Amino acid sequence: MPTSDEVLKLIGLHSDQLSKLNSGEPISQEISEGNEKELATITAIYLEYPLQSVTEFIKNNYISVMHGDVLAHGRIPENASTDTFKAFYFHEAQTSEALALLNAEPGDHLNLSASEIEELSEIRKKQHDAKQQDLLFSISKVYQKILYNRWRQYKDHGIEGISEYSREDENVKPGLELKGALKSCKVLSGLFADLFNDLNNYPNHFSLGVEESYYWLNRALEDRQTAILGHHVFQETSLGVIVVDRQFYVSHSYNTTHDILGVVPYLNGTLIFHAVRTSTDQVLGAGSIIRHSLGRKFLKAELLHRLLKLKQSVERDQRTEDNRFQTNLWFFADYSA
Repeated sequence: MPTSDEVLKLIGLHSDQLSKLNSGEPISQEISEGNEKELATITAIYLEYPLQSVTEFIKNNYISVMHGDVLAHGRIPENASTDTFKAFYFHEAQTSEALALLNAEPGDHLNLSASEIEELSEIRKKQHDAKQQDLLFSISKVYQKILYNRWRQYKDHGIEGISEYSREDENVKPGLELKGALKSCKVLSGLFADLFNDLNNYPNHFSLGVEESYYWLNRALEDRQTAILGHHVFQETSLGVIVVDRQFYVSHSYNTTHDILGVVPYLNGTLIFHAVRTSTDQVLGAGSIIRHSLGRKFLKAELLHRLLKLKQSVERDQRTEDNRFQTNLWFFADYSA
């Protein structure tokens, strides 16, 4: 089992950051980015709570704590169908977003493949004089089918099976981006090598003890509803706990995200580290250096916010447990008397 110093070294923290970390403050560190579209940051925080308590909380509350601006979310079951994605229905208030899909073209406004764009355009050709309600229904049904097919591609074929995003110039390959993000994840390969290898070989079966699930999110990003499909992987070992969260489809704003959340024993409590690699076309083009800088600042702020939210949530959960335990003691004492 690696020592605390070895864990901190893998995370990439410096010795001058330890006093801040040990006092319970969240810290962040930039990590090397794999390509010109990637933004990468790692954050860490120390909690004076036992590993098991923190682990149990994260296992049960990951999505609600670690994702912000969530309008709705749900689990994608093994026997999923297009109905699994019925929450992605365009009502009258979302008409502009629905029409953007209907008139989609290659570009970074929407993440769609050429065949998906063609399928949506067929609605326009066949229903150009349809009533708005009927048009929204047809767009919603095709969009739900697109989301189902995207999930099926990933589940059956892994990152190699994910359709490209159509662009005016060079298409985006989400699978290639996720492959690069995993390869760059030194803390995962260094501390949880078996899971690292399993992810490299996905969709082959995971090792014994690994739990996986799929989910969908509807997030508010850039004042737009955003469909996100993710793969959530959880493993508990003698070292600690690791959560890998792959967002393999995002409808706009960015291309993919590879998150890891590690929980290991540290001092008299638990060390949590959170590393994120996000790929986005929005940092390319004129002013790329400034865009990268702003993107990193935004990502850093987001990750620090997540860890503070996690810390507060764990503390609140522990206070509830302590109060429940104290109440039970009083009841037992009164009953015994």
